[in-house]
Amino acid sequence: APGLERVPPFLLKLFRIVDGAETEACVRWAEDGLSLHISDPPAFVRDVLPAYFKHNRLSSFLQQMRTYGFERRVGTTVRDGSHEFAHVHFAKGRPELLVELAKGAREKQMGAGAEKAERSVRQRTGGVTEAPNQPGHSPDQLFNISNQFGHSDGSVPAPPLTMLKGGGAAGTHAPNCLSFAHA
Repeated sequence: APGLERVPPFLLKLFRIVDGAETEACVRWAEDGLSLHISDPPAFVRDVLPAYFKHNRLSSFLQQMRTYGFERRVGTTVRDGSHEFAHVHFAKGRPELLVELAKGAREKQMGAGAEKAERSVRQRTGGVTEAPNQPGHSPDQLFNISNQFGHSDGSVPAPPLTMLKGGGAAGTHAPNCLSFAHA
Protein backbone atom coordinates (compact mmCIF):
# COMPACT_ATOMS: atom_id res chain seq x y z
CA ALA A 1 0.00 0.00 0.00
CA PRO A 2 1.28 3.51 -0.79
CA GLY A 3 2.72 5.50 2.10
CA LEU A 4 3.69 2.49 4.22
CA GLU A 5 7.36 3.54 4.03
CA ARG A 6 6.48 6.30 6.55
CA VAL A 7 4.93 3.84 9.02
CA PRO A 8 7.11 3.00 12.05
CA PRO A 9 8.50 -0.55 12.12
CA PHE A 10 6.56 -1.41 15.28
CA LEU A 11 3.22 -0.90 13.52
CA LEU A 12 4.27 -2.84 10.42
CA LYS A 13 5.48 -5.74 12.57
CA LEU A 14 2.32 -5.66 14.65
CA PHE A 15 0.14 -5.90 11.55
CA ARG A 16 2.27 -8.79 10.20
CA ILE A 17 2.11 -10.60 13.55
CA VAL A 18 -1.67 -10.37 13.82
CA ASP A 19 -2.21 -11.12 10.13
CA GLY A 20 0.20 -14.07 10.00
CA ALA A 21 -1.00 -17.67 9.97
CA GLU A 22 2.12 -18.80 11.87
CA THR A 23 1.14 -16.74 14.95
CA GLU A 24 -2.58 -17.54 14.90
CA ALA A 25 -2.33 -19.96 17.84
CA CYS A 26 -1.48 -17.14 20.26
CA VAL A 27 -2.46 -13.85 18.54
CA ARG A 28 -5.06 -13.15 15.85
CA TRP A 29 -7.70 -10.76 14.67
CA ALA A 30 -10.92 -10.71 16.69
CA GLU A 31 -13.93 -12.08 14.83
CA ASP A 32 -15.03 -8.62 13.69
CA GLY A 33 -11.52 -7.81 12.39
CA LEU A 34 -11.41 -4.56 14.37
CA SER A 35 -9.11 -5.61 17.20
CA LEU A 36 -6.25 -7.94 17.94
CA HIS A 37 -6.64 -10.74 20.42
CA ILE A 38 -3.64 -12.19 22.30
CA SER A 39 -5.21 -15.49 23.33
CA ASP A 40 -2.09 -17.17 24.75
CA PRO A 41 0.19 -14.55 26.37
CA PRO A 42 2.87 -17.06 27.53
CA ALA A 43 3.28 -18.44 23.99
CA PHE A 44 3.17 -14.90 22.57
CA VAL A 45 6.01 -13.84 24.90
CA ARG A 46 8.03 -17.01 24.32
CA ASP A 47 7.58 -17.46 20.56
CA VAL A 48 6.41 -14.27 18.88
CA LEU A 49 8.01 -11.31 20.67
CA PRO A 50 11.64 -12.46 20.32
CA ALA A 51 11.06 -13.34 16.66
CA TYR A 52 9.96 -9.76 15.84
CA PHE A 53 11.49 -7.55 18.55
CA LYS A 54 14.69 -7.29 20.58
CA HIS A 55 12.89 -8.28 23.78
CA ASN A 56 10.37 -10.74 25.13
CA ARG A 57 8.60 -8.55 27.71
CA LEU A 58 4.83 -8.33 27.39
CA SER A 59 4.76 -5.13 29.48
CA SER A 60 7.09 -3.37 27.00
CA PHE A 61 4.98 -4.53 24.08
CA LEU A 62 1.75 -3.32 25.71
CA GLN A 63 3.37 0.03 26.59
CA GLN A 64 4.37 0.47 22.96
CA MET A 65 0.79 -0.24 21.91
CA ARG A 66 -0.49 2.39 24.36
CA THR A 67 2.03 4.85 22.90
CA TYR A 68 0.27 4.47 19.56
CA GLY A 69 -3.17 4.86 21.10
CA PHE A 70 -4.36 1.24 21.29
CA GLU A 71 -6.90 0.67 24.03
CA ARG A 72 -8.18 -2.42 25.76
CA ARG A 73 -11.41 -3.34 24.05
CA VAL A 74 -14.46 -2.60 26.16
CA GLY A 75 -16.45 -5.68 27.10
CA THR A 76 -13.51 -8.07 26.89
CA THR A 77 -12.50 -10.21 29.79
CA VAL A 78 -9.01 -11.02 30.98
CA ARG A 79 -10.01 -13.83 33.34
CA ASP A 80 -8.36 -16.34 31.03
CA GLY A 81 -5.24 -14.14 30.79
CA SER A 82 -5.93 -13.03 27.22
CA HIS A 83 -5.76 -9.44 25.96
CA GLU A 84 -7.78 -7.67 23.29
CA PHE A 85 -6.84 -4.24 21.97
CA ALA A 86 -8.30 -1.97 19.32
CA HIS A 87 -7.48 1.21 17.45
CA VAL A 88 -9.74 3.00 14.98
CA HIS A 89 -6.96 2.79 12.34
CA PHE A 90 -6.08 -0.87 12.84
CA ALA A 91 -8.28 -3.35 10.98
CA LYS A 92 -8.01 -6.71 9.26
CA GLY A 93 -7.15 -6.43 5.56
CA ARG A 94 -6.55 -2.65 5.80
CA PRO A 95 -2.77 -2.06 6.07
CA GLU A 96 -3.21 1.39 4.45
CA LEU A 97 -4.83 2.57 7.71
CA LEU A 98 -1.43 2.26 9.41
CA VAL A 99 -0.42 5.54 7.71
CA GLU A 100 -3.22 7.33 9.59
CA LEU A 101 -2.40 5.51 12.83
CA ALA A 102 1.24 6.67 12.61
CA LYS A 103 0.22 10.20 11.64
CA GLY A 104 -2.10 10.45 14.65
CA ALA A 105 0.65 9.24 16.98
CA ARG A 106 3.10 11.83 15.58
CA GLU A 107 0.55 14.63 16.01
CA LYS A 108 -0.13 13.52 19.58
CA GLN A 109 3.61 13.52 20.34
CA MET A 110 4.05 16.94 18.70
CA GLY A 111 1.19 18.32 20.77
CA ALA A 112 2.67 16.90 23.94
CA GLY A 113 6.05 18.37 23.01
CA ALA A 114 4.56 21.83 22.45
CA GLU A 115 2.71 21.68 25.78
CA LYS A 116 5.92 20.63 27.55
CA ALA A 117 7.87 23.50 25.95
CA GLU A 118 5.20 26.02 26.98
CA ARG A 119 5.25 24.74 30.59
CA SER A 120 9.04 25.07 30.60
CA VAL A 121 8.85 28.69 29.41
CA ARG A 122 6.24 29.51 32.07
CA GLN A 123 8.42 27.97 34.78
CA ARG A 124 11.53 29.90 33.70
CA THR A 125 9.70 33.23 33.41
CA GLY A 126 7.63 32.91 36.56
CA GLY A 127 4.44 32.75 34.52
CA VAL A 128 5.26 35.82 32.37
CA THR A 129 4.76 34.67 28.80
CA GLU A 130 4.50 38.00 27.00
CA ALA A 131 6.95 40.86 26.64
CA PRO A 132 6.59 43.55 29.33
CA ASN A 133 6.25 46.36 26.77
CA GLN A 134 3.15 44.84 25.23
CA PRO A 135 0.06 47.07 25.18
CA GLY A 136 -2.05 46.58 28.26
CA HIS A 137 0.72 46.89 30.85
CA SER A 138 0.31 49.85 33.16
CA PRO A 139 3.32 51.97 34.17
CA ASP A 140 3.16 50.38 37.64
CA GLN A 141 3.34 46.89 36.13
CA LEU A 142 6.31 47.92 33.98
CA PHE A 143 8.06 49.43 37.03
CA ASN A 144 7.50 46.21 39.01
CA ILE A 145 8.83 44.11 36.14
CA SER A 146 11.92 46.33 35.81
CA ASN A 147 12.53 45.99 39.58
CA GLN A 148 12.68 42.21 39.13
CA PHE A 149 15.61 42.62 36.77
CA GLY A 150 17.21 45.87 37.94
CA HIS A 151 18.26 47.71 41.08
CA SER A 152 15.87 48.79 43.85
CA ASP A 153 15.86 52.39 42.51
CA GLY A 154 14.52 51.14 39.18
CA SER A 155 17.76 51.58 37.24
CA VAL A 156 19.03 48.74 35.13
CA PRO A 157 22.53 47.34 35.77
CA ALA A 158 25.21 48.48 33.35
CA PRO A 159 26.02 46.03 30.57
CA PRO A 160 29.35 44.21 30.60
CA LEU A 161 32.12 46.60 29.64
CA THR A 162 35.13 44.40 29.03
CA MET A 163 35.77 40.95 27.66
CA LEU A 164 38.44 38.78 29.16
CA LYS A 165 39.90 35.96 27.08
CA GLY A 166 39.91 32.65 28.91
CA GLY A 167 36.59 32.65 30.79
CA GLY A 168 37.89 34.40 33.89
CA ALA A 169 40.41 36.80 35.36
CA ALA A 170 43.64 36.98 33.39
CA GLY A 171 42.76 33.99 31.25
CA THR A 172 42.78 31.42 34.05
CA HIS A 173 40.21 29.11 32.43
CA ALA A 174 39.78 27.51 29.02
CA PRO A 175 41.79 29.68 26.59
CA ASN A 176 39.17 29.74 23.80
CA CYS A 177 36.26 30.90 25.97
CA LEU A 178 35.16 34.48 26.34
CA SER A 179 33.54 35.94 29.41
CA PHE A 180 32.18 39.35 30.27
CA ALA A 181 33.14 41.36 33.33
CA HIS A 182 32.49 44.89 34.55
CA ALA A 183 35.47 47.26 34.37
